[in-house]
Amino acid sequence: MPSPSPSRSLLAEVAWRLTLWAVPVVLGITALGYEYVYRREEAEALSLLTAQLVEQAEREAEIFRLAEENAAAWRDRFLTLYADPTVLPDPPFDDWFARDSEGATRLREDFFTGRAGEDGLPQAGTSGFVGNNVVTFDAELRRRLVLITKLVSQYGPGWLPRFTNFHVSLPENALIIHWPAEPWGLKARADLRMTDFTTLMATLVAHNPDRRPVWTPLYYDETAGSWTVTYQLPIDADGRHLANTSFDITLTDLVEQLIRSRLDGAVNLVITGDGHLVAGPDLLSSDKQALGTVPVAKLGNPGVSWIYEQVTAEPPQGNGAVRVVSDKDREAWVAITRIDGPDWTYAAIYPKHLVAATAHQAASAIVVISLALFALLIAIVFLVLRGRVAHPIAALETACERMAAGDYDSIADGRFPLPVGDPSEIGLLARSFREMTVRVRDGSQKLESLVSARTQALEAANARLSELSLKDGLTGAFNRRAFDQDLALAFERAKEGGGHFSLLLCDVDHFKRYNDIYGHDAGDNVLRGVVQCFIALVRGGDRVYRVGGEEIAVILNDVDERAARPVAHRIVKAAQDLGLRHEGSAHQVVTVSGGLTGFSPGMADPREMIRLADSKLYRSKQLGRNTLTV
Repeated sequence: MPSPSPSRSLLAEVAWRLTLWAVPVVLGITALGYEYVYRREEAEALSLLTAQLVEQAEREAEIFRLAEENAAAWRDRFLTLYADPTVLPDPPFDDWFARDSEGATRLREDFFTGRAGEDGLPQAGTSGFVGNNVVTFDAELRRRLVLITKLVSQYGPGWLPRFTNFHVSLPENALIIHWPAEPWGLKARADLRMTDFTTLMATLVAHNPDRRPVWTPLYYDETAGSWTVTYQLPIDADGRHLANTSFDITLTDLVEQLIRSRLDGAVNLVITGDGHLVAGPDLLSSDKQALGTVPVAKLGNPGVSWIYEQVTAEPPQGNGAVRVVSDKDREAWVAITRIDGPDWTYAAIYPKHLVAATAHQAASAIVVISLALFALLIAIVFLVLRGRVAHPIAALETACERMAAGDYDSIADGRFPLPVGDPSEIGLLARSFREMTVRVRDGSQKLESLVSARTQALEAANARLSELSLKDGLTGAFNRRAFDQDLALAFERAKEGGGHFSLLLCDVDHFKRYNDIYGHDAGDNVLRGVVQCFIALVRGGDRVYRVGGEEIAVILNDVDERAARPVAHRIVKAAQDLGLRHEGSAHQVVTVSGGLTGFSPGMADPREMIRLADSKLYRSKQLGRNTLTV
């Protein structure tokens, strides 16, 4: 009598039970994986958001710090000369200033159009104005106006074009300004009372008893077509208000950079300390540009209002400090920091759904992997249970353990016994297992070799990529980033007693004219030719950098300024020796002007060294170009 057929096959029973156990396991693993991925993505996104916010705020605050440093330097120089009675005891006031037909006193026109200074060098771009309400000029005011004019004409050219202009105002309703693009002092109305306007009024003792520097609110200059902010530093001596040194800063590009985020999906905002929105994508339409900024309260945007409430409740501290808060109503993270200078708050908004989307993708991958593993598990169980033989299964189990431990050879070479001669499915499984072991062993060896080769190739590619990130794509010289790093390193090493080094700054003379005459492609070829000429002249330990449009820098290591001079002279002369025709130059060929300075232990930081070399470069341009100033 035949045995009754089972109601359910063993394989079906095993598959059913495995499914009952595997489904909750897969769901559990998916849930845990989702939670882990979500938290990881959230932490990475917030870390990236915070780092980007700090980096961008620090970079864009540099121009504000530069304005404050320049203003303080000018103030100190002015007060030193003003306190010295031997400086300008008999100022040439009547030779410099003249009263017009409407009673205003103005700096003579040739100070703006061009004149020879006391040192014989040409100077231009400076104008001055004293309102017609000032009738009497005592000796002190005459001396102060002449001294301010001399210093504005001296310092102004070196501070443009980073700033729109440089000007010094006086509480007596007077202003001296270096602005080559605008003869402001010659055009101002004779009856203009600058002290009646908020900008200058904010510096007067009556309105500013604490004598604090003043940053004006951001405003849109329709004439210049740009966003602008002004910095003013009151200058007092012996309790008397003498002047205010001021800079106008054009911020159109800066505002666009501030609202542009490198993190996909993030939105950046800039809010002033008094509650005005400075910048934000799609929040300031063109018809509001004339208003400059818009009060947050009138903007009608709940998200921006909520951010301003957070700023008001706990103002950002600056110095790289970032506060991250959760906006639950709008399901977003908000990172807040301060931009040093005009009391601005910089905020970045990152929607939480972007983090969730990444987590969903990762969870889907976990589900697919889990199902694949589950299918593989069932297949193996089917093969193992088919023969119901304990010893072969034990042998296979032992072989699996050896294989997991990396002992491929004993199985592949037949030293470990397997039932490969069994004609049943067990034998087939044993033979297949041995063949698989051989392939895994061979594949593992190939994979190790491939991984080693790929690792070496990746290291070489990374090294090449690192080098390319420091190179200028046009000329092949090192770029500004490499220059800043190398100069800081050389400066620090020299400060610690590691020897001397020198810095050479060069500009291609009349480069704009060259581009206008021959075209930008020819201009690019000139830059490449000059840079490659410089590279060929320097020693192996020295480096050539392109740090601006036509500005080239050379760091000469292990030489002081005296030893660097002949090298710098050869470099400057080598540009002329290239013989590249330039009809827009008085020399008829492409030339460069240079400024050389060596490291001195008294220097505070690398910026001081750059400023000194740059001033010498400017001196070379004043001397007619194609020369080196040391």
